[in-house]
Amino acid sequence: MVQVMKPLHPNTGYQGFAVVQFNIDKDGNPKKIRAISSECATGRDKKGKIVLKKCPFFKSNAVSAAKYIKYEPPVDGSGNSCEVKNKTFEYKFSLYNVQLEYDDFFIREDFKSDRFTSDEGDVRMFSPRGLNQIQDPPDLTQKASATSNVKP
Repeated sequence: MVQVMKPLHPNTGYQGFAVVQFNIDKDGNPKKIRAISSECATGRDKKGKIVLKKCPFFKSNAVSAAKYIKYEPPVDGSGNSCEVKNKTFEYKFSLYNVQLEYDDFFIREDFKSDRFTSDEGDVRMFSPRGLNQIQDPPDLTQKASATSNVKP
């Protein structure tokens, strides 16, 4: 992959993932792009891991962004030009500008509960009580800031 476009966050307060599937033509361009799944982060389980459920919110924006993916022209084992079938790519849709493990999110629930950990800088250390003592919550992404229903 030589180029990927970050998708716009849809007008929803949800965060999550969308997976697109496409073929790569001989020039390295995606063709026949379609969304094959979309999941929303709905909370955390008892161990603190994100709980996901199927939702439709991210499909359209993921397909739109995938149109701008660019690959080096593919070649087969003999060095001949070829096409690649059924390639997948996963987009993450997050409301906050924070660095997290790829499958994690900073969600509103984290503000409401005391999620202190021993790892310095863990974003889940934010809580209503701790916010006054530690720091401000992370910035929203540009799209999330403009969407009235996603205020933390």
